[in-house]
Amino acid sequence: MGEDVKSRYAEQQQKLVALAKVAPDLGKQSAVALRMAKRADLRTLKRLIKEERARVALSG
Repeated sequence: MGEDVKSRYAEQQQKLVALAKVAPDLGKQSAVALRMAKRADLRTLKRLIKEERARVALSG
């Protein structure tokens, strides 16, 4: 699952490289948006892992 997410972000990053060649300003804005989305996804993943570990610890 993690590799799938990783590959999707890498794919999107490659598309942004092409976009930046055609429209540099739009490419920069899109790169920032992608980084922010990736950070949000990583925070969510970390939170879910933490919650799952706590749930497992409580159930013994």
